[in-house]
Amino acid sequence: MKVDLQRDRDESIGSADTFTVMRALMAKEDDLKIRNPDYLAEKFVQGKWERALKMPNMLRYLCDKKYPGAYCYALARTKHIDNILQSELDSGLEQVLILGAGNDSRFMRFSKQLGGCQLFELDFPGTQARKLEVIRDREIGDVRHIRYIPIDFENDSISEKLLSHGYSSDKKTLVIWEGVTFYLNIEAVNEVLNFFSSQMGDGSSIVFDYALSDFIDGNYEYFGSLESALWSEKAGEPYAFGMSPQQLNDLACSLGFVIKDDIGPEEMKHQYLKGSDGAVIGDPIGCFRFAHFGKDE
Repeated sequence: MKVDLQRDRDESIGSADTFTVMRALMAKEDDLKIRNPDYLAEKFVQGKWERALKMPNMLRYLCDKKYPGAYCYALARTKHIDNILQSELDSGLEQVLILGAGNDSRFMRFSKQLGGCQLFELDFPGTQARKLEVIRDREIGDVRHIRYIPIDFENDSISEKLLSHGYSSDKKTLVIWEGVTFYLNIEAVNEVLNFFSSQMGDGSSIVFDYALSDFIDGNYEYFGSLESALWSEKAGEPYAFGMSPQQLNDLACSLGFVIKDDIGPEEMKHQYLKGSDGAVIGDPIGCFRFAHFGKDE
């Protein structure tokens, strides 16, 4: 099944708002085993969605009906990346970057553990400006120690942006690239990965999610994939880039990375989507995976 996708960029990125609402909704789960750890997400929710969050059961029903798999995917992704961040902190991180940060709250949620690290957030200018305005107006946290860098990944040089803002190429670094790669062209994805393949210290790593290439080419047989493609088209952010697991492996090898993890929907369910009773709460969208590339020490 084919869907005609057209690109239309806005001054701020709509997907950041959608997943913020979902994270805020998940943080209200009664079951601690599946509660989303992003307890600050609600602080970034504005307008009609603030009212909707007061009716979590209805909002969850509407999410599952309109965007099947998105709720479970977002929950698994937040937990997966949080776990990697904590694990890397335990092994002595010196620098953390969030690319395409949206309303990511990790630098505030992990502020104590991140105390000795250099911190950078890179994002589309309009999205970043609006986030900083919300942080200021709602007094969400102290962000003076974070270096905010506006960037358009398809038109700006990540090398120039980072190196001119104090990025250190020899530090042990974690790069978090969540919910971004599938919106970019292949040149932009390659530029980012090429830069970090040579500009990170030993023991560094980059975690990101990616779309499967056959989904990008029009295969919507994966659970929730058609609805996801239609949503992305309507939001003006059509999906553009994907890889197969074999292509991911080839890319990692060509850049000198080792693959620490590459997990799909089944692993997501068993690792992150089981409630206290042991039952899986649902299926994530089936056309996305999580990858974690590392550099040997």
